[in-house]
Amino acid sequence: MPEIVLTHVTKRWDKFYAVDDLNLVIDDNAFVTLLGPSGCGKTTTLRMIAGLETPTSGRITIGGRVVYDSEAGINIPPNKRKVGFLFQNYALWPSSTRTPAAPQRCCASCRSRTTW
Repeated sequence: MPEIVLTHVTKRWDKFYAVDDLNLVIDDNAFVTLLGPSGCGKTTTLRMIAGLETPTSGRITIGGRVVYDSEAGINIPPNKRKVGFLFQNYALWPSSTRTPAAPQRCCASCRSRTTW
């Protein structure tokens, strides 16, 4: 994963600021976790990086390429950013008795080759 840089990124709806003046550098090949209380802007930040949410202001670069810049009027669409993310959402498996983060065996072939 290339370096991702957010510079003075803000996202607001009317008077509500979901993200306010965020400066963040995610180094190349870094593993990063966004941790915080509900409503603090974690999802909004990921959606802005992916291009699924348009920032109100600021600049986002991925691998040295500007994908969003409010002043220059640049907003590269999500399908051109080559970014994806996945949320671990327990609501997707309401009938599951296992924790989704636990290893799952997918078929008899896998069970015969894998020790859990």
